[in-house]
Amino acid sequence: MASLVSVSYQMMAMSFLTNGSDNFTSEHLADIAVLLSSCNVISAEVPIALGKIAACIRRSGKADEFSKLETAKVITWLELNCPPAAEKLQLFFKMHGHRCVHELDFFTEPWLLKPDNIINTIQV
Repeated sequence: MASLVSVSYQMMAMSFLTNGSDNFTSEHLADIAVLLSSCNVISAEVPIALGKIAACIRRSGKADEFSKLETAKVITWLELNCPPAAEKLQLFFKMHGHRCVHELDFFTEPWLLKPDNIINTIQV
């Protein structure tokens, strides 16, 4: 939620910097670049982390077997067949498990409670 507030403030600052204009000058763009470079966008880490988990599984030589598993069996399989990937997945859930695709929808369950979508993404 803190990053969402930060983005809101940054959007207000961008509007202020450009005086609400749609015509950006090079000075506007430089100011916006400085503003955006100060962001800490944690959500950008999600695809990177998923890619590292998938790469770890590929390196184990068991990616084909992994991709055919039932979702409910994946975590146990990783613990037995690819412990480094299991550790990366647990770290992913620790860091990003509170998130979900529709984060602002309070009825959408976070990945930690419903990991099927994340697991299916890694399997693909």
